[in-house]
Amino acid sequence: MPTLPLPGLTVIKLGGSVLTDKSRPYSLMEERIREIGKELGEVFERMIIVHGVGSLGHPPVKEYHLYRGYESGEDLVNLAHTQSLVFILRTRLADALRNQGIPAMIFLPSSVIVAENEKIKEFYSESIEKFLDLGMVPLIGGDMVYDEVRGFSVCSGDTIALHLAARLNAKRLIFVSDVNGIYTEDPKTNENARLIREISLDDIQNRAQVSGSAGIDVTSGMKGKIEKLKSYAHLLKDTEIVFLSMMNYGNLIGYALGESAEFTRVKIKK
Repeated sequence: MPTLPLPGLTVIKLGGSVLTDKSRPYSLMEERIREIGKELGEVFERMIIVHGVGSLGHPPVKEYHLYRGYESGEDLVNLAHTQSLVFILRTRLADALRNQGIPAMIFLPSSVIVAENEKIKEFYSESIEKFLDLGMVPLIGGDMVYDEVRGFSVCSGDTIALHLAARLNAKRLIFVSDVNGIYTEDPKTNENARLIREISLDDIQNRAQVSGSAGIDVTSGMKGKIEKLKSYAHLLKDTEIVFLSMMNYGNLIGYALGESAEFTRVKIKK
């Protein structure tokens, strides 16, 4: 039986749906953020936390059409405004983690990533890795990054989590959202949807229903996660990949201890 905290590096991606109310622009779920901080502190020995931007980031990106890249000087003011809004989420999450004794340190993708036509070209992660080795918990989330083709582009938290997990040979990669995992149907619209406890990445298209986000999301929700996962799969064959919810306290602990918990484990063929 596993004991806590779990050893080895964990990259955990906290979706915007567990940090913000995606149906209401610019709304944080403060109590949920505090509970997530508490649970993370109990479970993992060494981790990188990647977060989505939820209703703090997606609405302005969509409103100002920033997903199109640089088009005029006005875009730069709107980009700066969007950065400020998202930083509210970053600091609240960092505060919640620190209050639980987790030495979270904020890193901005816009400072360490260069993209080329919406794909990561360079990721200068050395400082992240060095602080991780020192005992810090890097905290990094979705962002607009410099793009050599488009001027700037969206770099999602999912992409960042996958890139870091592959680069650092993470023992586990956990995607956290407001649903318990991957289902046979959309659980938000079909009460007969069944949670799939384990599935191979190759079988998801045939056995599961994955769709976009129910709220404003420029990164395509669960469907986008699966598509990005496929592109990194060949680099993650030794990493345990799990989809679960942290909407109810204790589910992550249950997964970590091998006890009753709701989640989907995704297997990658070696």
